Amino acid sequence: MSEKGLSKSSDGKIEIVSATVTDEDFLAEVYFSTRSDEFSALGWDTEQLGQFLAMQYKIQKQAYQLQFPDAENSIIWLEKEKIGRLIVNRSAADLRLVDISLLPEFRSLGTGAKIITGLQNEAGEKNLPLTLTVAVTRSPGRVSSALMSRLTLEIIKG
Repeated sequence: MSEKGLSKSSDGKIEIVSATVTDEDFLAEVYFSTRSDEFSALGWDTEQLGQFLAMQYKIQKQAYQLQFPDAENSIIWLEKEKIGRLIVNRSAADLRLVDISLLPEFRSLGTGAKIITGLQNEAGEKNLPLTLTVAVTRSPGRVSSALMSRLTLEIIKG
């Protein structure tokens, strides 16, 4: 990992690279992969579900841009393959993990934990809290409470 405080993993395979406009289709794919199971029960065909998720992705993207205009949008790479997205907002008050999402085949392999640990280390070095909001859901692709516990993240309900 090469961006701000995130050191390379011990196996040297994970890299965090700033997203560009050419990554838009990939970013949408990652978003779709985190939400499609959630909405598949609606009985929509593939086209309807795709249109709905595209609209939801656009809304989420706009909301993040309004709420965190200075956030860094990045692509998570493993070896030479794009595997996810990372959005981090760094401010004088905190280091906020806005979003971390991995494609399904790369979940539960420790990649997310390594990235979050890197952010915890960066926040600690700057004497800032690392904050994030977790949607409580059973959907695949969402941060699990097990991961939160493993990383010793304090859960504040609100």
